[in-house]
Amino acid sequence: MEALRSVLAAVEAPPEGVLALLRALGPQSESGLVHICSYGGVGSTELSNFLKRHGIATNLLRDEDNLRHVGRPPRHGPCGPRVVVYLYGDPLSSIASHYRRGHALHQAIKTSGNHQLRAATFPPTFEAYVCRGADLFGYASHFRAWLREPTSGYDVVMVRYERMWEPGVACQLVHLLAGHARPPAEVGAMAEELCARRQTRLSQVPPDVHSVMYTHLVAEVDDALELHQPSAPPLSQVPPDVHGLMYTDLVAEMDALPPLLVRGADGQSVIEAYGDPGPADSNFDGQL
Repeated sequence: MEALRSVLAAVEAPPEGVLALLRALGPQSESGLVHICSYGGVGSTELSNFLKRHGIATNLLRDEDNLRHVGRPPRHGPCGPRVVVYLYGDPLSSIASHYRRGHALHQAIKTSGNHQLRAATFPPTFEAYVCRGADLFGYASHFRAWLREPTSGYDVVMVRYERMWEPGVACQLVHLLAGHARPPAEVGAMAEELCARRQTRLSQVPPDVHSVMYTHLVAEVDDALELHQPSAPPLSQVPPDVHGLMYTDLVAEMDALPPLLVRGADGQSVIEAYGDPGPADSNFDGQL
């Protein structure tokens, strides 16, 4: 019901029928709704399920509301979600996850917005995708839009998936998402539970693919955020012989951000930042 309420509340100049349905749904629950978005393969379903187990509502898991993988911050009405979260992480591991789960083309259409993509010409395997060397998933524009584009008045909590499980980051994240409705002791216990769910990534990436694409993104961070550290070491949680072929600039831009960043609605200001910029734990491969 909270997800339906959020979708209806986001309608601009809603007709009387929508207003009547909102009135029939009643007031928003105490927990409020958390809008979780990502380009997929970076823990959005895991985080949603975790919050729902603790009574915190999120947008729809199967994306019937078109909010889970939307390519830029959507327009939310005044009664929209209480918190908006954008999860991001290693692009190639994410794409390997989509191929492993058999929905790479479908996800590429959704995240890139390119409805001209066709099965006949889309790379059939992860290896073929890497050989093509083109960002068919539109990850660079997806990430940049969520990092920099102005919103309809709400801030965005940017969270690095590979570091979400670190105790300090997890505690801060849970506080932002559930601290309004849960006492500090329960927030701490929830953060410990989230950290304990850290598992091995099922989608493994061969070691030589991470240095072919996106070499110009690092310079853009200089103009976007003062938190940028151009000397941050590269991402290393997947085998290095694959990470050298694609998305190197996008990974460098991600490494330059703190693991949890609340950016302002204007797309420029930083409301809150937690943790030092840099790559994820090299011993962690995630779960997707």
